[in-house]
Amino acid sequence: SKRKIYGAKVALIGEVNAGKSSLFNCLVDMERAIVSSIAGTTRDVIEKSVYIQGLEICFFDTAGKRDSSTDEIEIQGMNFGTEIMNDMDAIILVVDPKQINQNILKQLISKIECSCMVVFTHADILASDHSIYNIPPALQKFPQFSISSKTGEGIEELKNGLFHMLFQRETDRKS
Repeated sequence: SKRKIYGAKVALIGEVNAGKSSLFNCLVDMERAIVSSIAGTTRDVIEKSVYIQGLEICFFDTAGKRDSSTDEIEIQGMNFGTEIMNDMDAIILVVDPKQINQNILKQLISKIECSCMVVFTHADILASDHSIYNIPPALQKFPQFSISSKTGEGIEELKNGLFHMLFQRETDRKS
């Protein structure tokens, strides 16, 4: 399969300031993406390949979605982020449980056509019981992980889950 040669492609998508770039930096073990509290910091898609358990995965950090942007470059970035979703082997939908825009999440979920996992950020400061937050039911159909980019909590589990999601089916087939 093509994936064995080129590695897998995984995009991080989500609302603005959900923590995509921080998670991206954790996953690629590098300060590759600029992180700030300013909404719309990531304008373009940033990509970086890393090896997880010996297999290459190329992560794409995309511009966060928000309803209110009037910035042409940011809007272009948001649209591009959505367009590349079709080329991906998997999607990591990054969600900050504290700030959920149901409308944006619905839009994003409707565009997902490949494997997807939901990653809740800020595990270091938020309640582990996400039922207190306003999580859309549509997210329930995806595997869920909680991580903290600050402390690194949950990152290994996430990498393992991702590896499993991307490559498990192929190994199953062989046996």
